[in-house]
Amino acid sequence: MTANAVATPLLQLSGLVKRFGALLATDNLTLSVQQGDIHAVIGPNGAGKTTLITQLLGNLRPDSGSIIFDGCDITALPAPVRSRQGIARSFQLTALFPTLTALQNVMLSVQAHQGHSYRFWRPANEDKSLIAPAEEILKRVGLGGHMHIAANSLSHGQQRRLDIAMAIATSPKLLLLDEPLAGMGAGEAAQMVAFIESIRGQYTIFLVEHDMDAVFSLANKISVLDCGRCLVTGLPDDIKRHPEVRRAYLGDSHVN
Repeated sequence: MTANAVATPLLQLSGLVKRFGALLATDNLTLSVQQGDIHAVIGPNGAGKTTLITQLLGNLRPDSGSIIFDGCDITALPAPVRSRQGIARSFQLTALFPTLTALQNVMLSVQAHQGHSYRFWRPANEDKSLIAPAEEILKRVGLGGHMHIAANSLSHGQQRRLDIAMAIATSPKLLLLDEPLAGMGAGEAAQMVAFIESIRGQYTIFLVEHDMDAVFSLANKISVLDCGRCLVTGLPDDIKRHPEVRRAYLGDSHVN
């Protein structure tokens, strides 16, 4: 592999603009995400994080600019095509099938990725080609002992890990984690941080998170959004010491 190939970003956003009437939600935003990185995006409410994720997923088309993913221009491609090309998202509000077991939830994601039909759930429920990978994924996310428990009986933190397991089951090249620590207590948050750390390098991760301690613990690169624009992108230590970021978002507690 050449040096140029190594340096080529997996995801490149160039000059993205999105308006909602007079509101400029995404303001000429440019950033890149390198293969294997955990790239975090931070910023206050209203900074444009959700609008950005929605554009990445293909549920909202930018007014101008481009999104290049794995060497392909996906700016105009719909969400299902982007999913098949390797973009998966874990939702801030979990999107589970509540009465199905954890195993059945992940089997559905495996089934969708393999292109199986959903019309015959009963035989699919006994399909070893679905069961084996689903079991392995659940073990990886720390839910090996909860495979046969209904999703709605899991704790909040366990549901978040199940949601990520369903995203992982699609074998993504890019995993979008939208507020993975939202609503968690200290114990569950620590477990989630440990889990994300455990999959470092296995997936390229685009992380949107308000917990600054988690962000600085996990991220290789951090982009700070402000009013729809990228204020700065840099290494965690650089972001901690950036005077405008410190003044606006962090305070002195994150500066050594």
